[in-house]
Amino acid sequence: MLDGVYDLPIALLETFTAIVFVGIYWIGCFVLRFCFKYNGSDNTIVGTILSAFGVLYGLLLGLVTVSAYETLSEVEAEASSEASSILALYRDISGFSEPTREDLKTKLSIYCKFIIEKEWPQLRHGVVPQDSVPQIDLIRVAILDFNADSRKAELVQTQAVKHFEEMAEHGRKRRYAALAGIPTVMWYVLIVGTIINFILMWMFEMPLKTHLFLGGILSFFLGALILLIAVLERPYQSIEYGVSPAPYEMVYQVMEADRAATK
Repeated sequence: MLDGVYDLPIALLETFTAIVFVGIYWIGCFVLRFCFKYNGSDNTIVGTILSAFGVLYGLLLGLVTVSAYETLSEVEAEASSEASSILALYRDISGFSEPTREDLKTKLSIYCKFIIEKEWPQLRHGVVPQDSVPQIDLIRVAILDFNADSRKAELVQTQAVKHFEEMAEHGRKRRYAALAGIPTVMWYVLIVGTIINFILMWMFEMPLKTHLFLGGILSFFLGALILLIAVLERPYQSIEYGVSPAPYEMVYQVMEADRAATK
């Protein structure tokens, strides 16, 4: 799939997909259907084969669509969980003494802003970001180097370490999800299956107007399903339905408002 199509509005993609799929089917009706020679039993045979093939192909489409949607949902959940962990860690840091507290708050705010402004554009292009590793290490070192001089401080530090580990784990999963997608061989099977479906429909003996109408509806729906899979399979890249950095933006606003209030 071309990455550029993910930047187009979904309405434009739907229109383009409908034109391509319905157009191909209609052209085939005029060009290929008259190449087949029929006898009285041909429609029954073709119908039986189409029914059997439709079950297999429909099952494949359903499974791939569900898989693509589950991938998108899982990536959204990881992003939301990471943002929640960042905010929880920020709250834990508030229990640290100065100057560690302000230093860690600054580092965490910079890290959150980095995700929004630097990592997300890379994710939208299918690139796994690596530039945030030094920032994460600085936060980890600062938390571990904090000198807890009381039982309360030790508990706060332990909780901060826990939330940091959660943040780092969710962050790793979120970044590597940039590589998520349907394997090329699966796309090959889907495209070949669509072509076979068209050929079997072209082999039916029926009036041309009926052929154009019924086949057009079927090809339009197949195109809509293929478009749905293409949009869902890349969790970050769709401009309208991809995973957005909104959870991080909300967390960043909370942190900035808190820091402004404490100054």
